[in-house]
Amino acid sequence: MQVRFPYKNQGSFIKLGDIKTPPDTSYSVAEIIDISAGGAKLRLPSQDIKEETLMITKIGLPGISASLPVLTKVQWIEKESEKTCIAGIKFILGN
Repeated sequence: MQVRFPYKNQGSFIKLGDIKTPPDTSYSVAEIIDISAGGAKLRLPSQDIKEETLMITKIGLPGISASLPVLTKVQWIEKESEKTCIAGIKFILGN
């Protein structure tokens, strides 16, 4: 298991499409809760996100107005409230 580090920062994501679903057309806001070498935990708005969903996740960098785009895959999801869920994402590839 990889060491996880608290990482309170803003991020964003856009779901990539598949054979049944077209890709999103705009980024949605996410809150990064923690991060490791292999992935991160995000707080997302409750929407149609499923395990195995591929996304481009932009990780906000502290102290500057820049972000790091990374190809990610949703590993697990837990409903937090009517408006939010917590998702574990795996880093697939960095830009």
